[in-house]
Amino acid sequence: KKMINSNEGGMGVQSAVIRPERSRLFAAVAGLLVLTGLMAFFPSACVGLALLTPLLGCPLAGSGRQWAAWLAAAAPAALSLLYRFDPLYSLSLLLPGTLPMALTLWLKARKKLAAPLSIGLYIGAYAASLTLVTLAAAHALGAGIAEGLAQLLAAQVEASDQPGLFLYRFAAAGLLAVPDGYSGALPLFLLDPGVVRQMLLSLRLNVALMLENLLPWLFVQACLLGGLFTALRVQRMRCAVLVVGPDPEHPGERKARVVSPPGFRLMVIPSRLRWVLFLMALASLLLIGAQARLAQTLGLLFYATFSCAFQLAGAAVLVCMLSAHTPGRAALYGALSAVLYALFPVALFFIGVADQALHFRSRLLKTTDSHKEG
Repeated sequence: KKMINSNEGGMGVQSAVIRPERSRLFAAVAGLLVLTGLMAFFPSACVGLALLTPLLGCPLAGSGRQWAAWLAAAAPAALSLLYRFDPLYSLSLLLPGTLPMALTLWLKARKKLAAPLSIGLYIGAYAASLTLVTLAAAHALGAGIAEGLAQLLAAQVEASDQPGLFLYRFAAAGLLAVPDGYSGALPLFLLDPGVVRQMLLSLRLNVALMLENLLPWLFVQACLLGGLFTALRVQRMRCAVLVVGPDPEHPGERKARVVSPPGFRLMVIPSRLRWVLFLMALASLLLIGAQARLAQTLGLLFYATFSCAFQLAGAAVLVCMLSAHTPGRAALYGALSAVLYALFPVALFFIGVADQALHFRSRLLKTTDSHKEG
């Protein structure tokens, strides 16, 4: 522990920064090593795994175990180069891990890790790194991300030993329609090259359209979820403080208590940001209907940001309300909110929007405090 003495109103309050438990640090290092191993076995998934490294690596910044964080941050680029991916794309994979790590060290040096602004900075770091990775990927594919990935998928299916069998499975999954007269006739896919070519073209077009709508949503989800929970993990592991001061219930005695930064359950959308989100929602209605593809993508990004922000706010409200009387089950309620976020996000969205006017947590916390005083 590092002692930091301070006086508040002459009461002689002392505080001590609490270092993370060794078990938590060891778990973070083990998780980073597992991520690195997964990157080695699944190099195509390096971009997704690289986005997970700040969650485990940033809390290690400035400690003796930060070597594991830097190793995991550099692993996606090194492995992508080893597997002969595009050099520019491979080097861009350094950013998702190293940029949040550098931000953590910068905030730590200025003692701003617990500042509310740090959440926005982490989200910005995710957005900047993922934007550059996207541009590098588009350069490597020689086309837009959606079109390039669709072309790559179609080329791999065509080069396989049994393209008809793969196309039949894609048709069963609903990614493309089976031509008239061929429903249920699997052997004909293997024998008719004309049908295979037609199905490959249909697969490419359908996948490209699906990805054009899906990728902006995935981009926003990665930035908001990654930035928010990276900031919260860093604050939880690095910003807990042991405060020793006078006990109001027993005059003349001193009492020690642990003070932690507000967790996810107390997360709120600032009033200024709230209005920005509503303006983004209005702008998305105009941009999504535009003819230009860039305007449509921007509209999808705006709408995804608006909806995801209020879904997260609704999840925070749900966790707070459920764990108010049983705080020991907060992790269980967090898992429940994560399931709802994935399967029924519209419910959390409406909770988050309603909370802006009804302030569920303020009323609940006041009621809880009055019960404790009674």
